[in-house]
Amino acid sequence: LHDALPIYANNGSTDEWVEAIRLMLKLGSPLDKEPVLLSSLVRNGIIRMAVKTTERCLNATSPDNKACNQLVKSFLSMEKTNVFASALMGERAMFIPVFRLSWSEIQRSGKMGEEGIPASPRQRYSGKANSVLWLTGLFDRDLNVYRQVMETNIHLAALAPPQKLLATNFMALIGEDRSSQTYPLAGLILTSLTKTFLRDAATQAHIRLVQTGVGIERFRILHGHPPEVLQELFPQFLEAVPADPFDGAPLRYRPLHPGYVVYSIDADGHDDGGREIPAAGKKSSDRGSYDIPFTVER
Repeated sequence: LHDALPIYANNGSTDEWVEAIRLMLKLGSPLDKEPVLLSSLVRNGIIRMAVKTTERCLNATSPDNKACNQLVKSFLSMEKTNVFASALMGERAMFIPVFRLSWSEIQRSGKMGEEGIPASPRQRYSGKANSVLWLTGLFDRDLNVYRQVMETNIHLAALAPPQKLLATNFMALIGEDRSSQTYPLAGLILTSLTKTFLRDAATQAHIRLVQTGVGIERFRILHGHPPEVLQELFPQFLEAVPADPFDGAPLRYRPLHPGYVVYSIDADGHDDGGREIPAAGKKSSDRGSYDIPFTVER
């Protein structure tokens, strides 16, 4: 579908590709109700695919005002949810039993039979930790830190960006403590969650980029050319220039003549002029930083 939709655009079938984008987004909507981090990540992947496909289609043709309104409405419906905070709640509940593994369960959990099948049938956690670890209180301290940090993360995840990215600072501190084995399990689990906050912010950036890109297309329909600055879009096409989830500043914009690029500075916090990371599989000697661009060269 991702590869087929630009064909509709090249043939001038605007209604078909716009409706297909809306259908693609609807496929991700049921995942809103699943409090599992993996479901949230899959949902983010669907949204990003829809944004990139919209970008490719807009490089071929411009939809009319009705189609533009449908696109914006569909993408905004994917942003106005609390799915990431719910996913962290589910993740917290799933990992708590790990802190109560007995020594035999720790050993058994790492043993795999042929073709990756567990060597022994899966059993419920006993709830009784290894005696030495229990007497030292190591796992109890570890668990308390995990629960406290996850509680903070859940509250931060419900905030608007970039405030929610404060969670990455908390988890970085836990990662430093982990290096000294102060919180071995909590550090291992929490530092792995840092990237999920960044991915969620990147998905929000993609949604805001496509919203802005559609606003530019509506401006083009009326004036015959893209705006020179994004401030020309409001209040008629945008209420305001959407904020970059990574620093809270307005999204960046640059006319290309022909076309334009609107972009987010991404997690590195550096403005690279809308430079896009090379596609997977493409060799590049460039080791610099990149942005998250939405580019229409038409």
